[in-house]
Amino acid sequence: MTYKNKLIRNTLISYMVIIVAFVIIRMLSAFHLLDFMGLWAEYVFNIVVQIGLLLCTSIFLFSALNKKRPAETAQFFGFRKISFKAILMCIGIGAMVFLLNIFVATFFSIILQLLGYNYMPGETITNYPIYLLVTNVIFTAILPGVCEEVAHRGLLMRGLSPLSIKKAIIISAVLFGLVHMNIEQFFYATIIGLFIGYLAYTCDSIYPAIIVHFMNNFLSVYIGFSQANNLFVGKVYSLFISSLTGNFFLGMIVALLTCLLLVWGLYSLTRNLQKTLRKQAINEIQQAVLKEVIRSEYIEKVEKSKQEIADDNNLKLKESQLQSQSKVELNLNYVSEIEQELMGEEGDFKLSLTNKILLISIFVLLGGVTLFTYIWGLIC
Repeated sequence: MTYKNKLIRNTLISYMVIIVAFVIIRMLSAFHLLDFMGLWAEYVFNIVVQIGLLLCTSIFLFSALNKKRPAETAQFFGFRKISFKAILMCIGIGAMVFLLNIFVATFFSIILQLLGYNYMPGETITNYPIYLLVTNVIFTAILPGVCEEVAHRGLLMRGLSPLSIKKAIIISAVLFGLVHMNIEQFFYATIIGLFIGYLAYTCDSIYPAIIVHFMNNFLSVYIGFSQANNLFVGKVYSLFISSLTGNFFLGMIVALLTCLLLVWGLYSLTRNLQKTLRKQAINEIQQAVLKEVIRSEYIEKVEKSKQEIADDNNLKLKESQLQSQSKVELNLNYVSEIEQELMGEEGDFKLSLTNKILLISIFVLLGGVTLFTYIWGLIC
Protein backbone atom coordinates (compact mmCIF):
# COMPACT_ATOMS: atom_id res chain seq x y z
CA MET A 1 0.00 0.00 0.00
CA THR A 2 1.33 3.44 -0.93
CA TYR A 3 2.07 6.04 1.75
CA LYS A 4 -0.82 8.20 0.54
CA ASN A 5 -3.27 5.32 0.92
CA LYS A 6 -1.85 4.51 4.35
CA LEU A 7 -2.32 8.12 5.42
CA ILE A 8 -5.93 8.15 4.17
CA ARG A 9 -6.61 4.77 5.80
CA ASN A 10 -5.28 5.96 9.17
CA THR A 11 -7.30 9.16 8.83
CA LEU A 12 -10.54 7.30 8.11
CA ILE A 13 -9.93 4.73 10.86
CA SER A 14 -9.41 7.55 13.37
CA TYR A 15 -12.57 9.32 12.24
CA MET A 16 -14.55 6.06 12.19
CA VAL A 17 -13.64 5.45 15.84
CA ILE A 18 -14.81 8.97 16.66
CA ILE A 19 -18.21 8.73 14.99
CA VAL A 20 -19.01 5.18 16.13
CA ALA A 21 -18.37 6.21 19.74
CA PHE A 22 -20.30 9.44 19.15
CA VAL A 23 -23.34 7.61 17.74
CA ILE A 24 -23.33 5.14 20.66
CA ILE A 25 -23.26 7.99 23.18
CA ARG A 26 -26.06 9.81 21.33
CA MET A 27 -28.18 6.65 21.37
CA LEU A 28 -27.59 6.15 25.09
CA SER A 29 -28.64 9.74 25.66
CA ALA A 30 -31.73 9.44 23.41
CA PHE A 31 -32.91 6.36 25.32
CA HIS A 32 -32.35 8.18 28.64
CA LEU A 33 -29.65 5.75 29.74
CA LEU A 34 -27.46 8.63 30.87
CA ASP A 35 -30.14 10.24 33.04
CA PHE A 36 -28.56 8.81 36.19
CA MET A 37 -25.99 11.63 35.95
CA GLY A 38 -28.74 14.19 36.38
CA LEU A 39 -27.93 17.79 35.46
CA TRP A 40 -24.30 16.84 34.78
CA ALA A 41 -25.22 14.51 31.90
CA GLU A 42 -25.07 17.22 29.22
CA TYR A 43 -21.72 18.56 30.41
CA VAL A 44 -20.17 15.10 30.71
CA PHE A 45 -21.52 14.27 27.25
CA ASN A 46 -19.91 17.41 25.78
CA ILE A 47 -16.55 16.83 27.47
CA VAL A 48 -16.37 13.20 26.35
CA VAL A 49 -17.42 13.98 22.76
CA GLN A 50 -15.54 17.24 22.24
CA ILE A 51 -12.32 16.68 24.17
CA GLY A 52 -12.19 12.89 24.39
CA LEU A 53 -13.30 12.01 20.86
CA LEU A 54 -12.96 14.96 18.48
CA LEU A 55 -9.75 16.38 19.96
CA CYS A 56 -7.76 13.61 21.67
CA THR A 57 -8.71 10.76 19.34
CA SER A 58 -7.96 12.90 16.30
CA ILE A 59 -4.47 13.77 17.52
CA PHE A 60 -3.32 10.75 19.54
CA LEU A 61 -4.88 7.87 17.59
CA PHE A 62 -3.80 9.43 14.30
CA SER A 63 -0.29 9.90 15.73
CA ALA A 64 -0.13 6.30 16.91
CA LEU A 65 -1.35 4.87 13.60
CA ASN A 66 1.17 6.97 11.65
CA LYS A 67 3.95 6.47 14.22
CA LYS A 68 4.42 10.20 14.67
CA ARG A 69 4.77 12.42 17.69
CA PRO A 70 1.63 14.41 18.66
CA ALA A 71 3.58 17.63 18.06
CA GLU A 72 4.30 16.49 14.50
CA THR A 73 0.63 15.63 14.00
CA ALA A 74 -0.38 19.07 15.29
CA GLN A 75 1.95 20.70 12.76
CA PHE A 76 0.47 18.56 9.98
CA PHE A 77 -3.04 19.54 11.09
CA GLY A 78 -2.10 23.19 10.56
CA PHE A 79 -1.31 24.54 14.03
CA ARG A 80 0.80 27.38 12.69
CA LYS A 81 0.74 30.69 14.53
CA ILE A 82 -0.86 33.77 13.05
CA SER A 83 -0.33 37.45 13.84
CA PHE A 84 -2.55 39.55 16.10
CA LYS A 85 -3.72 41.51 13.06
CA ALA A 86 -4.81 38.24 11.42
CA ILE A 87 -6.69 37.25 14.60
CA LEU A 88 -8.68 40.51 14.48
CA MET A 89 -9.53 39.87 10.82
CA CYS A 90 -10.71 36.35 11.68
CA ILE A 91 -12.98 37.78 14.39
CA GLY A 92 -14.53 40.11 11.80
CA ILE A 93 -14.94 37.26 9.31
CA GLY A 94 -16.59 35.15 12.03
CA ALA A 95 -19.13 37.92 12.75
CA MET A 96 -19.99 38.17 9.04
CA VAL A 97 -20.31 34.39 8.76
CA PHE A 98 -22.75 34.44 11.69
CA LEU A 99 -24.94 37.06 10.03
CA LEU A 100 -24.91 35.27 6.68
CA ASN A 101 -25.69 32.05 8.47
CA ILE A 102 -28.99 33.56 9.64
CA PHE A 103 -30.15 33.86 6.03
CA VAL A 104 -28.80 30.47 4.98
CA ALA A 105 -30.40 28.70 7.96
CA THR A 106 -33.71 30.50 7.37
CA PHE A 107 -33.71 29.55 3.67
CA PHE A 108 -33.18 25.84 4.34
CA SER A 109 -35.66 25.98 7.24
CA ILE A 110 -38.34 27.18 4.83
CA ILE A 111 -37.44 24.43 2.34
CA LEU A 112 -37.70 21.73 5.01
CA GLN A 113 -41.05 23.06 6.23
CA LEU A 114 -42.39 23.04 2.66
CA LEU A 115 -41.35 19.38 2.50
CA GLY A 116 -43.41 18.66 5.59
CA TYR A 117 -40.73 18.76 8.28
CA ASN A 118 -41.90 19.86 11.72
CA TYR A 119 -39.41 21.84 13.77
CA MET A 120 -39.22 21.07 17.47
CA PRO A 121 -39.80 24.28 19.45
CA GLY A 122 -36.64 25.47 21.16
CA GLU A 123 -36.46 26.03 24.88
CA THR A 124 -37.13 29.63 25.87
CA ILE A 125 -34.78 30.89 28.56
CA THR A 126 -36.30 33.57 30.76
CA ASN A 127 -33.71 33.48 33.55
CA TYR A 128 -30.25 33.78 31.99
CA PRO A 129 -27.60 34.64 34.63
CA ILE A 130 -23.98 35.42 33.81
CA TYR A 131 -22.66 32.05 35.05
CA LEU A 132 -24.89 30.30 32.51
CA LEU A 133 -23.51 32.55 29.77
CA VAL A 134 -19.93 31.56 30.71
CA THR A 135 -20.90 27.88 30.80
CA ASN A 136 -22.58 28.08 27.39
CA VAL A 137 -19.62 29.94 25.88
CA ILE A 138 -17.28 27.19 27.06
CA PHE A 139 -19.42 24.25 25.95
CA THR A 140 -21.06 25.79 22.87
CA ALA A 141 -18.37 28.06 21.47
CA ILE A 142 -14.87 27.29 22.78
CA LEU A 143 -14.93 23.49 22.83
CA PRO A 144 -16.68 23.04 19.44
CA GLY A 145 -14.56 25.79 17.90
CA VAL A 146 -11.35 23.98 18.80
CA CYS A 147 -12.31 20.30 18.89
CA GLU A 148 -14.59 20.13 15.84
CA GLU A 149 -12.05 22.01 13.76
CA VAL A 150 -9.23 19.68 14.80
CA ALA A 151 -11.33 16.70 13.70
CA HIS A 152 -12.56 18.18 10.41
CA ARG A 153 -10.12 20.83 9.17
CA GLY A 154 -7.19 19.05 10.82
CA LEU A 155 -7.66 15.29 10.73
CA LEU A 156 -10.06 14.95 7.79
CA MET A 157 -9.08 17.79 5.47
CA ARG A 158 -5.33 17.32 5.88
CA GLY A 159 -5.51 13.54 6.05
CA LEU A 160 -7.58 13.29 2.88
CA SER A 161 -5.45 15.84 0.98
CA PRO A 162 -3.87 13.12 -1.25
CA LEU A 163 -7.29 12.87 -2.94
CA SER A 164 -6.80 16.56 -3.95
CA ILE A 165 -7.37 19.51 -1.65
CA LYS A 166 -10.69 20.31 -3.38
CA LYS A 167 -12.12 16.85 -2.62
CA ALA A 168 -10.70 16.97 0.90
CA ILE A 169 -12.44 20.30 1.62
CA ILE A 170 -15.77 19.05 0.23
CA ILE A 171 -15.68 15.69 2.05
CA SER A 172 -14.66 17.27 5.36
CA ALA A 173 -17.42 19.91 4.99
CA VAL A 174 -20.17 17.38 4.23
CA LEU A 175 -19.09 15.15 7.12
CA PHE A 176 -18.97 18.24 9.33
CA GLY A 177 -22.60 18.85 8.42
CA LEU A 178 -23.56 15.20 8.96
CA VAL A 179 -21.75 14.84 12.29
CA HIS A 180 -24.27 17.25 13.83
CA MET A 181 -26.71 14.35 13.28
CA ASN A 182 -29.55 16.79 12.78
CA ILE A 183 -31.23 17.62 9.48
CA GLU A 184 -31.94 21.14 10.75
CA GLN A 185 -28.22 21.90 11.04
CA PHE A 186 -26.86 19.81 8.17
CA PHE A 187 -27.23 22.29 5.30
CA TYR A 188 -25.84 25.46 6.85
CA ALA A 189 -23.14 23.55 8.74
CA THR A 190 -21.97 22.06 5.43
CA ILE A 191 -21.85 25.47 3.76
CA ILE A 192 -19.92 26.95 6.69
CA GLY A 193 -17.64 23.92 6.54
CA LEU A 194 -16.86 24.60 2.88
CA PHE A 195 -15.88 28.20 3.60
CA ILE A 196 -13.89 27.37 6.74
CA GLY A 197 -12.07 24.57 4.91
CA TYR A 198 -11.14 26.96 2.10
CA LEU A 199 -9.97 29.49 4.70
CA ALA A 200 -7.83 26.95 6.57
CA TYR A 201 -6.21 25.76 3.34
CA THR A 202 -5.50 29.16 1.77
CA CYS A 203 -4.21 30.54 5.08
CA ASP A 204 -2.16 27.36 5.69
CA SER A 205 -3.28 27.41 9.33
CA ILE A 206 -6.13 25.92 11.33
CA TYR A 207 -6.38 28.94 13.61
CA PRO A 208 -8.56 31.06 11.26
CA ALA A 209 -11.03 28.16 11.06
CA ILE A 210 -11.10 27.84 14.86
CA ILE A 211 -11.65 31.57 15.39
CA VAL A 212 -14.41 31.85 12.76
CA HIS A 213 -16.16 28.76 14.14
CA PHE A 214 -15.87 30.11 17.68
CA MET A 215 -17.25 33.54 16.70
CA ASN A 216 -20.23 32.02 14.88
CA ASN A 217 -21.19 30.00 17.97
CA PHE A 218 -20.27 32.69 20.48
CA LEU A 219 -22.47 35.35 18.86
CA SER A 220 -25.40 32.94 18.86
CA VAL A 221 -24.93 32.34 22.58
CA TYR A 222 -24.36 36.00 23.47
CA ILE A 223 -27.36 37.25 21.51
CA GLY A 224 -29.57 34.75 23.34
CA PHE A 225 -28.17 36.09 26.62
CA SER A 226 -28.71 39.70 25.52
CA GLN A 227 -32.30 39.09 24.47
CA ALA A 228 -33.16 37.30 27.71
CA ASN A 229 -31.67 40.17 29.76
CA ASN A 230 -32.97 42.97 27.50
CA LEU A 231 -29.47 44.23 26.66
CA PHE A 232 -28.50 46.55 23.79
CA VAL A 233 -27.17 43.84 21.44
CA GLY A 234 -30.31 41.78 21.96
CA LYS A 235 -32.51 44.77 21.17
CA VAL A 236 -30.58 45.56 17.96
CA TYR A 237 -30.77 41.94 16.85
CA SER A 238 -34.52 41.74 17.55
CA LEU A 239 -35.05 44.98 15.61
CA PHE A 240 -33.07 43.57 12.68
CA ILE A 241 -35.11 40.34 12.63
CA SER A 242 -38.40 42.25 12.89
CA SER A 243 -37.39 44.40 9.88
CA LEU A 244 -36.99 41.20 7.88
CA THR A 245 -40.26 39.61 8.97
CA GLY A 246 -42.55 42.62 9.44
CA ASN A 247 -43.21 43.28 5.76
CA PHE A 248 -42.55 40.61 3.11
CA PHE A 249 -41.35 42.84 0.27
CA LEU A 250 -39.43 45.22 2.50
CA GLY A 251 -37.92 42.24 4.28
CA MET A 252 -36.79 40.73 0.98
CA ILE A 253 -35.11 43.97 -0.07
CA VAL A 254 -33.37 44.37 3.30
CA ALA A 255 -32.29 40.70 3.25
CA LEU A 256 -30.91 40.95 -0.30
CA LEU A 257 -28.99 44.17 0.37
CA THR A 258 -27.64 42.81 3.65
CA CYS A 259 -26.51 39.57 2.02
CA LEU A 260 -24.76 41.42 -0.81
CA LEU A 261 -23.01 43.72 1.67
CA LEU A 262 -21.94 40.80 3.83
CA VAL A 263 -20.65 38.77 0.88
CA TRP A 264 -18.62 41.74 -0.34
CA GLY A 265 -17.25 42.38 3.15
CA LEU A 266 -16.45 38.70 3.63
CA TYR A 267 -14.65 38.53 0.30
CA SER A 268 -12.60 41.68 0.98
CA LEU A 269 -11.63 40.73 4.52
CA THR A 270 -10.75 37.16 3.50
CA ARG A 271 -8.47 38.45 0.72
CA ASN A 272 -6.75 40.82 3.17
CA LEU A 273 -6.32 37.98 5.67
CA GLN A 274 -4.72 35.77 3.04
CA LYS A 275 -2.34 38.57 2.00
CA THR A 276 -1.40 39.26 5.62
CA LEU A 277 -0.63 35.62 6.35
CA ARG A 278 1.28 35.28 3.07
CA LYS A 279 3.53 38.18 4.06
CA GLN A 280 3.96 36.65 7.52
CA ALA A 281 4.98 33.32 5.95
CA ILE A 282 7.49 35.01 3.64
CA ASN A 283 9.05 36.90 6.57
CA GLU A 284 9.37 33.69 8.61
CA ILE A 285 10.96 31.88 5.67
CA GLN A 286 13.42 34.74 5.12
CA GLN A 287 14.42 34.66 8.79
CA ALA A 288 14.83 30.87 8.68
CA VAL A 289 16.96 31.07 5.54
CA LEU A 290 19.12 33.79 7.14
CA LYS A 291 19.70 31.54 10.16
CA GLU A 292 20.65 28.69 7.81
CA VAL A 293 23.16 30.92 5.98
CA ILE A 294 24.75 31.93 9.29
CA ARG A 295 24.90 28.29 10.38
CA SER A 296 26.49 27.24 7.07
CA GLU A 297 29.11 29.97 7.34
CA TYR A 298 29.93 28.86 10.87
CA ILE A 299 30.28 25.22 9.83
CA GLU A 300 32.53 26.26 6.93
CA LYS A 301 34.80 28.15 9.30
CA VAL A 302 34.97 25.16 11.64
CA GLU A 303 35.86 22.87 8.74
CA LYS A 304 38.73 25.17 7.75
CA SER A 305 39.90 25.29 11.34
CA LYS A 306 39.92 21.50 11.52
CA GLN A 307 42.38 21.35 8.63
CA GLU A 308 44.69 23.88 10.25
CA ILE A 309 44.74 22.29 13.68
CA ALA A 310 47.15 19.39 14.20
CA ASP A 311 46.57 18.77 17.86
CA ASP A 312 44.11 15.89 18.53
CA ASN A 313 42.59 17.47 21.60
CA ASN A 314 41.82 20.73 19.83
CA LEU A 315 40.40 18.79 16.88
CA LYS A 316 38.02 16.89 19.16
CA LEU A 317 36.95 20.18 20.73
CA LYS A 318 36.17 21.66 17.31
CA GLU A 319 34.25 18.55 16.30
CA SER A 320 32.20 18.76 19.48
CA GLN A 321 31.35 22.40 18.69
CA LEU A 322 30.40 21.44 15.15
CA GLN A 323 28.06 18.67 16.30
CA SER A 324 26.43 20.99 18.82
CA GLN A 325 25.88 23.74 16.24
CA SER A 326 24.60 21.28 13.65
CA LYS A 327 21.58 20.63 15.85
CA VAL A 328 20.26 24.04 14.78
CA GLU A 329 18.25 23.03 11.72
CA LEU A 330 16.43 25.05 9.12
CA ASN A 331 12.85 25.03 10.31
CA LEU A 332 10.40 26.73 8.02
CA ASN A 333 7.56 25.54 10.27
CA TYR A 334 5.46 25.00 7.16
CA VAL A 335 6.44 21.54 5.94
CA SER A 336 5.80 18.72 8.41
CA GLU A 337 7.39 15.28 8.17
CA ILE A 338 4.11 13.85 6.87
CA GLU A 339 3.92 16.48 4.12
CA GLN A 340 7.54 15.77 3.17
CA GLU A 341 6.76 12.06 2.83
CA LEU A 342 3.69 12.85 0.72
CA MET A 343 5.74 15.07 -1.60
CA GLY A 344 8.40 12.38 -1.87
CA GLU A 345 5.95 9.82 -3.25
CA GLU A 346 5.66 10.04 -7.04
CA GLY A 347 3.37 8.38 -9.55
CA ASP A 348 -0.37 8.24 -10.10
CA PHE A 349 -2.52 7.89 -7.00
CA LYS A 350 -5.50 5.55 -6.84
CA LEU A 351 -7.69 5.19 -3.76
CA SER A 352 -7.53 1.65 -2.38
CA LEU A 353 -10.60 -0.56 -1.98
CA THR A 354 -10.18 -0.55 1.82
CA ASN A 355 -10.27 3.24 1.92
CA LYS A 356 -13.31 3.35 -0.36
CA ILE A 357 -15.17 0.99 1.97
CA LEU A 358 -14.17 3.02 5.03
CA LEU A 359 -15.25 6.31 3.44
CA ILE A 360 -18.58 4.92 2.24
CA SER A 361 -19.24 3.36 5.66
CA ILE A 362 -18.71 6.71 7.38
CA PHE A 363 -21.11 8.46 5.00
CA VAL A 364 -23.72 5.69 5.40
CA LEU A 365 -23.56 5.80 9.20
CA LEU A 366 -23.74 9.58 9.58
CA GLY A 367 -26.12 9.98 6.63
CA GLY A 368 -28.44 7.35 8.06
CA VAL A 369 -28.66 9.07 11.44
CA THR A 370 -29.24 12.48 9.82
CA LEU A 371 -31.91 11.03 7.50
CA PHE A 372 -33.62 9.48 10.52
CA THR A 373 -33.92 12.93 12.14
CA TYR A 374 -35.65 14.16 8.96
CA ILE A 375 -38.09 11.22 8.92
CA TRP A 376 -38.75 11.72 12.62
CA GLY A 377 -39.56 15.38 11.93
CA LEU A 378 -42.04 14.34 9.24
CA ILE A 379 -44.01 11.94 11.42
CA CYS A 380 -43.98 13.96 14.66
